Amino acid sequence: MIFFATFITGTGFSQRLKARLHKPISILFGIDGGCLEAMLTGLTGGYNVALKTACALYEKEKTTAEAARRCALFFTSPGLAFTVAVAGISLYNDVNTGIRFYVITTAVSLLTAIIYNIKHRNYTVFKGYVKNESISEIFINSVSSSSNAVISICFSIVLFSVLTQLLYSVIPIKPVCDLIRLLAEVSSAIIFSSSVYHTSVTLFCLAFAGFCIFIQSLPDLKKLDIRPLQYFKVRLLQAALCGIAELIYTSLFPSSVAAVAHNITLSSHKGTAFGSVALIFMCLIFLWEAKSIKRIKSPRQY
Repeated sequence: MIFFATFITGTGFSQRLKARLHKPISILFGIDGGCLEAMLTGLTGGYNVALKTACALYEKEKTTAEAARRCALFFTSPGLAFTVAVAGISLYNDVNTGIRFYVITTAVSLLTAIIYNIKHRNYTVFKGYVKNESISEIFINSVSSSSNAVISICFSIVLFSVLTQLLYSVIPIKPVCDLIRLLAEVSSAIIFSSSVYHTSVTLFCLAFAGFCIFIQSLPDLKKLDIRPLQYFKVRLLQAALCGIAELIYTSLFPSSVAAVAHNITLSSHKGTAFGSVALIFMCLIFLWEAKSIKRIKSPRQY
């Protein structure tokens, strides 16, 4: 999905559609038509897609800084496939639960963006048609950007999974360990919460995305001049609203609650302390190398 978002950003996909939709999305969300790609791919593609697409649009001067910031802040979503396939079908063996999770997270993203725009009104001007790169250049740049992003995501997940297991084995206080498991890495969090807590807690973890995703977002937040604390507050607010909405819905319609989670287990790292430290060190090296490659290839450096 990161490749797809980067690719359509480079091609200037559906400029006429963006020109037509500019006015309504500007009134509702305070973003211009050029940010339509970031908004749509963010709501459907998964974590950090909106942020990375907004950065790409801003670097190509296809949108304003304020519009890119709003897309990055409010349209980060777990994505349709992850929510329905993993949270719904794999965890609860119920596609309706996954669809409900996706509808709630999307509605909360749109609602918080509208409320923010009412409090901080922003009228934007559509930048119109932009000269596109050749299709070969777009494809190569998209592959390079998405591959680096995927490498960073994979090693971040491994890093946080190992750290979570190490802390869980060292800290003797169970409530603290459970809190770490719920907030550290989203995949482990939703698997753990689905087997222990109410579906509202699972949806909270799904919307919050965990500190693993938050740390991955920091380089892109810096590009858009977004304060990490502001981004963290928005993620926390949206997660809380999602959890509350799920709690209200299941209270009104108790028959919709998936009673027993599907038989799925946590994938935990097993090994010696030395092996764990070595694995963490290797992940940090790969993350640093991926970050160095992106810094060298960034067009802002030239």
